[in-house]
Amino acid sequence: MTKIAEIKREAAEAAGSAEVAQYLLEDYYDWTATQVMMEGGREVKPEEEEELRKMIARLKSGEPLQYVTGKAYFRGRYFKVTEATLIPRPETSELVDWVLEEDTEKAKVLDIGTGSGIIACSVKEGRPEWEVTGLDVSEKALEVARENGKEAGVKFVSDDILNLQDQSILDEIDIVVSNPPYVLEREKESMERHVLDFEPHLALFVPNDDALRFYKKIAELLKESYGRAEKKRTLFFEINEAFAEETMDMMRRMGYEEVECRRDSWGKERMVRGILGKTGKLF
Repeated sequence: MTKIAEIKREAAEAAGSAEVAQYLLEDYYDWTATQVMMEGGREVKPEEEEELRKMIARLKSGEPLQYVTGKAYFRGRYFKVTEATLIPRPETSELVDWVLEEDTEKAKVLDIGTGSGIIACSVKEGRPEWEVTGLDVSEKALEVARENGKEAGVKFVSDDILNLQDQSILDEIDIVVSNPPYVLEREKESMERHVLDFEPHLALFVPNDDALRFYKKIAELLKESYGRAEKKRTLFFEINEAFAEETMDMMRRMGYEEVECRRDSWGKERMVRGILGKTGKLF
């Protein structure tokens, strides 16, 4: 009979990582790290072995652990993820931190390109008094987001920001946050296999000649909304570090004020914020 320790070794070989094998068993059995070690000599039940070997085969193919287990850790909790959603990145947590610095008791927040809903849910958990909505074009991603956000009380809507059907959704918004696609097509060659082969390209890539496609559209729509409903609003972006200055220049030309870039923990220019209507008028 196969023992837990043998399964762990096989998983480590398949994934090329003892840490991934450890997490796989912790998740599958809902054990602590100590329990995995102490149960190493335990025999694996036939039905468990069948399931675990299927998971190990997926790891061997290069599939990320988060997709194999169906969940990813972000800001102190697990979120459901599927191949319709991106795996959360640590730098996105820093974007959430910046949003949560907003000094307002009440706010209506819109997360554009919400994916699994991690930004929307995390903002709502950090500021329960805020009204938070997530928007995405992918119905499969929204299925995941709704499951992640059902306890937090986050609302999710389907729309395409590049061809927004309900533009009025922006009129009552105080804060817009977005981590849109920003990886250039030409960068595919340098990307790791597990990202390129398994994560949704719809949420990752933009054409080489239109790097700011989503940023321009979101900033323009918010500016148009200001023309209909003159109320101050703040726009936060996660960005491609190669286009930090270009993104900020674009926002300034549109009339955004106090445009600022922040670096992430790795020193990369990763986040931009701008305020619309701070002085009550546009440039």
